Amino acid sequence: MGNFPHKLMQPGGVFSSALVIIHKLSAPIVIAIFTGCGGVALEQGATTKEALVKNFVAALSQGDHATVRQYLVRKKEFVEGIHPYTPEAKNIGGELWWNDMLVKKRDVMTTALMDKFAGKTCSVEISGKEKKVEKYGPITFYRQIPVRIVCGDRENLYTDEDKSIFGVVVEKNGIYKVLNIFND
Repeated sequence: MGNFPHKLMQPGGVFSSALVIIHKLSAPIVIAIFTGCGGVALEQGATTKEALVKNFVAALSQGDHATVRQYLVRKKEFVEGIHPYTPEAKNIGGELWWNDMLVKKRDVMTTALMDKFAGKTCSVEISGKEKKVEKYGPITFYRQIPVRIVCGDRENLYTDEDKSIFGVVVEKNGIYKVLNIFND
């Protein structure tokens, strides 16, 4: 068996063969092999923009904090799986961008939205095209998705045309999540 600590590392073993292949590949491909396509995956999001919009507003109106958080991009998802693909990554680290530009404002806006819609029966639909779509590697950003929200009954009807709730939605490998909420 030679000097190999495990039989898989012997010449012709799984790891040995993988190292030969990796040696012949370029660095970006090696990274993709070990991290999967695009690094950290988005978890517990929606599979369409429409489902994200519907489920997010339903969770807001039900006061369901856990489900609302499920549809918001998490720190690790942003720092390791989204930010590295953005143009901003050249000038500012993902953690700094997350702390200074995103999470504080987004948390305040999310709480305000939960207060605004709490206890109301609401329906929602996407009412037009997003202001801008940007693609960076495996990430697609949908900026300012317009929605029409109708809450209440015939006597107490509340209607809102809004572009701020879904200020920035991201899609990665078929999963959609809310990255940022804007203040109208």
